[in-house]
Amino acid sequence: MRKIEIKVLDKVFVATLMEKEAPRTCKKFLDILPMESHSIFHSIWSGHMINVMIKPLKKYNSSLLDFKQENLTTCPSVGDVVIGTAHGPVEYAPDADISKGFSELFIVYHYATLRCPWGPMPCNHFARIDPQQFDDIREIGLKLYYNVADVARKGVVIREKKP
Repeated sequence: MRKIEIKVLDKVFVATLMEKEAPRTCKKFLDILPMESHSIFHSIWSGHMINVMIKPLKKYNSSLLDFKQENLTTCPSVGDVVIGTAHGPVEYAPDADISKGFSELFIVYHYATLRCPWGPMPCNHFARIDPQQFDDIREIGLKLYYNVADVARKGVVIREKKP
């Protein structure tokens, strides 16, 4: 099973890709790695989640990756890693070229229901973080909730984990 590493602050989370359940999403996500982003913030509408906006990618000439729907969820669990695509202009991320929409990664650390201002937002569930790291995920999520500037300054780095 292939894995990815997600580094936030001083913590590195290892997530197992769900290649049987979400093969297209896993393949496309691996294709954009390694990835670094400072557009990391706490969920606004969906509950206890770490959100990472996928910045415009030169490879695709867009931040809108338009992941095809598979293994959809609106009720992820702690440790789930999901990705979704929002279509249309969004005004809360002025540093990104998102005039046509954007893709966003969500890391769940407590209760969450995937939503956006206009209703439920089904997203592709494609990876799961090791349960032994759930306390660390919650710690980072709460740091982000209470002090977004400190976490965003340091950013997030995601890459494929080599065996």
